[in-house]
Amino acid sequence: MDGTDGNTNGLLEAEAAIQPFLDILKEDSVVNLSTLRSIVLKILVHPELFCGFDQFKSLCSSLLQGDATAVALGNTLDLFSYGSLRDYTQKQQQAPDYYLPLNDLAQTKLGQLTVLTCIQEACFHGATRISYAALAESLGWINAEQPQQDDGWIRNVEDILIRCLYAKALKGKLCQRTRSFGWETESLPVVCARDVPPTQIPRLLAALKGLGRRLESSENEVAQAQGQVTQGLEEASQFWCSIQEKKKTAQSESMFKGSGAGGAASQQRPFGFDPSGGDSRSAARSSSSRSSKRSRGGFGGNFATDTAFRL
Repeated sequence: MDGTDGNTNGLLEAEAAIQPFLDILKEDSVVNLSTLRSIVLKILVHPELFCGFDQFKSLCSSLLQGDATAVALGNTLDLFSYGSLRDYTQKQQQAPDYYLPLNDLAQTKLGQLTVLTCIQEACFHGATRISYAALAESLGWINAEQPQQDDGWIRNVEDILIRCLYAKALKGKLCQRTRSFGWETESLPVVCARDVPPTQIPRLLAALKGLGRRLESSENEVAQAQGQVTQGLEEASQFWCSIQEKKKTAQSESMFKGSGAGGAASQQRPFGFDPSGGDSRSAARSSSSRSSKRSRGGFGGNFATDTAFRL
């Protein structure tokens, strides 16, 4: 199963989902704490909202002070911005009033956000697959140091992943054989981004600066290689041009020598010269003399008279 889509990178445009709630805070200046609590509860279970909780909190920060309910609202918004389902479960055991009580839908949504964070961290470190066990530990469902007797957590992890895929907040494939989720064949990004914790901003800035330096270095290397290729092509072109010029010169010289030798030989031959070694005029006279003798010999005269004379 995958969460790919034909549009852009296949992921949900989660930023657009928070905008109507932000507009309410901007347009209505008389929002009270009760109304704000109702809006927050809707935001927490919104199926297409995976980021923007911190932006919503910044617009209503003046109402999130003093009262215990107001403080719990602010803490809950921070939880959905940067926290995990395990954080909520642990805090409920220590201070039940620290967060707003979450129903099943809100806890499922927080589980989805937790999975997105885990996969985002895996992508940041260059991984292309994450195990169900790692996700279940981040969700607070198992302890990696203790053997698990029940496999029910596997179905729960798969259910969270499938919800993320159907919401188009994630791209990839489930593998029941290896009990893992992978995104090897997917184009980046494969996960919708959550709100950035303030503590991670320096790390992200350092990563971006490092990326900028690598891109600049790569650009210089590409420009250098391009210059070398251009120079090589120019040298190759000049070499072949010189070869063509030499070829034309050699052909011209050969034709000139051939025509010059033929003209000199014709000019040196005297009239009547026989190439076989004799004089053509002497050969003609000798041939005429032999012909006359044969005629006088009888073939050309009176055969009977000549025979009688001999007898």
